[in-house]
Amino acid sequence: MILSRVLTSKFENLKTWMINNKLVINPDKTNFLVIVKKNSQERRNEVSLCIGNSVIQPSVTGRLLGAVISQDLKWNQHIQNNQGSLMAQITSRINGLKRIARSSSFRTRRMVADGIVISKLVYLINLWGGAQLYLQKAIYVQQMAAARVVCGFQCHGWSNRKVLEKVGWLSVRQLTFYHTVLQTHRTLVSKTPLPLFKSMSREYQYNTRNAAAGSIRYDESRMMYNQVPVEVRTGSLGTVKLKDWIKANVPMDFG
Repeated sequence: MILSRVLTSKFENLKTWMINNKLVINPDKTNFLVIVKKNSQERRNEVSLCIGNSVIQPSVTGRLLGAVISQDLKWNQHIQNNQGSLMAQITSRINGLKRIARSSSFRTRRMVADGIVISKLVYLINLWGGAQLYLQKAIYVQQMAAARVVCGFQCHGWSNRKVLEKVGWLSVRQLTFYHTVLQTHRTLVSKTPLPLFKSMSREYQYNTRNAAAGSIRYDESRMMYNQVPVEVRTGSLGTVKLKDWIKANVPMDFG
């Protein structure tokens, strides 16, 4: 197949560069993903990559910086359908949180939960926050389970809103909004990474209200950014005022 020959040729150039710089390619640790349209999935296995005497066939998933990237660009494998998925890791951490909850104060429980549950939950949320709704809901259920462990038996009968207010957390939906807006703003201010910055156009053909407000043109993440009032996203975008605005204006759950 032409694509296989082209890929092999390009990879040989990379291999030469790595050898010249005293680096080694390990075929056993090389993941090769082929992303095609849905009606072309049967042709995926026709593509291969040759490294010396080794032939690398397309993988279903690959891990990159802790993210499980799937060949269909969906987040099922990262969030749920994997032995080391996000849900599996959070479940394990909630079980650990339950063990210390019996003999610790509310302050200690919240501190531990922030460190082992919320920190894991928000990692790469800018990416997987666009996953299918049922996956986001599943993560939200786990977040609430962790929050109720932190609050203790006294929260029995409390609403989810009251529990989150007690622990001082944003919900999964609100966290997705918060980190997406924050990352977008940082990219616009710092102009890095450059390819992402260049894709965020503030140029409008006419002098509209969006142009005057410094809004950016459109995809889902930028629509989130444009929803935030100008006075909130002015300057350094203080995290406190952004969180307060999100609590008041972004729905907590997925209802």
